[in-house]
Amino acid sequence: MKISLITLYSKHNYGALLQKYATYKFLEKSGYNVCLIDYQPKKYKLNNFKALLKDLLIYIRIQKFHCFNKKFFNNKTVKYRKFSDLMRNPPVSDLYIVGSDQVWNSNLSWNDSMTKKQLNPAFLLDFVKKGSKISFASSIGSDKIKPEEEVVFKTHLPKFHAISVREESAKNILNNLGINNVYVVLDPVFLLDKNEYLKIANKQKLKKHNYLLIYSAEKNKVLNNISKKI
Repeated sequence: MKISLITLYSKHNYGALLQKYATYKFLEKSGYNVCLIDYQPKKYKLNNFKALLKDLLIYIRIQKFHCFNKKFFNNKTVKYRKFSDLMRNPPVSDLYIVGSDQVWNSNLSWNDSMTKKQLNPAFLLDFVKKGSKISFASSIGSDKIKPEEEVVFKTHLPKFHAISVREESAKNILNNLGINNVYVVLDPVFLLDKNEYLKIANKQKLKKHNYLLIYSAEKNKVLNNISKKI
């Protein structure tokens, strides 16, 4: 069976990269032929000064992400830069999976071809002409959605053969829209055991003196102040 997987491909953060790797690796180890849809609409490219400046500041990190993608996914991807191209010539598969990550967060999935921030139809698998559709650990990224997003979900998600999300709040939102049989699952990074990650990890020597490691999704002054006192 051939599977096409679409997620927030070019997000330059470790969580996005590892969930993509874990999902891909798990499916591959399960015996499936997996194709990654490298969908990077204009919003994710260097299209304005602010975005350019931001990416210049993290240039080295971005290059490491590119190297990782090239090493592990280079021969397994199909690239698209416009949704119209994806609609016109989608990859042919038996099963299409969207997820994980915040693919249903309109603040992240929209692109510059849209007049406002809205759900990207690519992450609702609107381009699929034939084959089954599945959502795996998809995230809305909020406990509330806009009225227009309710309409979009009610239009597209009933066409899915199976739906799983990452948070209880997402399940509640969809259930309230009349979309049932929604399952809450763990982030796909937990599909792989420690040994799978050790295979791809760089061997770094830990500092000999005592230190505190903090991994936070956002800047938090309270957390920073507490850590400095420890």
